[in-house]
Amino acid sequence: MMLFGMASAQEKQNNRLRLGVDFGSGMTVFCNHSSISLFQDPTIAYLAQFNYGLAVGACIDDDFLGLEFSGDAVVTSAQAVNETMEMLKLAAMIRHYAPVNNNVKFSAGLKVGPYLMGNGIFYVNGQDEKIEKDYYRWGLCVEPEFGVYYRFIGITIAPFMGLNFHKDTPLPEDLPADLVPSNAGTFKNSWESYGGFKVMLHAILD
Repeated sequence: MMLFGMASAQEKQNNRLRLGVDFGSGMTVFCNHSSISLFQDPTIAYLAQFNYGLAVGACIDDDFLGLEFSGDAVVTSAQAVNETMEMLKLAAMIRHYAPVNNNVKFSAGLKVGPYLMGNGIFYVNGQDEKIEKDYYRWGLCVEPEFGVYYRFIGITIAPFMGLNFHKDTPLPEDLPADLVPSNAGTFKNSWESYGGFKVMLHAILD
């Protein structure tokens, strides 16, 4: 009975439910430019000006289950209209830690969820009118991640793939001459995909 009680106590301790918080920041590289910009774009890849992620969830043993809110921002090559792209994501995530010793552990995880992509343009047309417009698209992103942690500090690399939902977006007719919309005045995004990867530095608390 004593052995059974000790084993049960140890199991409860190992399986205790804990609150987990993870904050990360780093860099994101976006590929497949045609999904990032509203215009035909010769740029091969974009480096985000900044990215961040905040995850909150439950820790059980070496597993973390939670929700992550993250964001990225880039400036595209459409300089004539000062185009920017910002993305906000909400993803369900699972991460497993594999301890190497008391201080070091490897991690592997998966994040899946929707995102909101917003493209903003600002320019002065031929009539000296200031034109400022924002365009929004929804999509779904899948992001596996792999990392290594030392105590409460870690670094991860995460390839990802996103899929923009279909939406016809009419663009202004008085765009600068050197810009070519993706589809003859309308940005038609029919399940177009993009990809990339992100490298992030994390601080965790559990």
